Amino acid sequence: MKKFSNVYAAANRQILEKNYTDLFIVTTHPQTSARLRFMIQDVMDLRKANWVARRAEAKPTTIDEIHEQKRDKALHLESNRDGNHPNLAR
Repeated sequence: MKKFSNVYAAANRQILEKNYTDLFIVTTHPQTSARLRFMIQDVMDLRKANWVARRAEAKPTTIDEIHEQKRDKALHLESNRDGNHPNLAR
């Protein structure tokens, strides 16, 4: 049974390689839209990186996070108002 699964996996690998080769050919075709070309390139890049995304997936900001960012910005502005300007020459 183990030998059969190895043969089956090798056959699947060959089919996948052919599919990725075909996708690459699609990206080089001049009539392929830029959007489709970049989508295919993203898939190819993910495959090269062992299916690990380059950056974290963007997610919506919660109301609490917005309030926290606003508080942090206000604290930063207040600390700069105290005359603590290390980048300014006097």
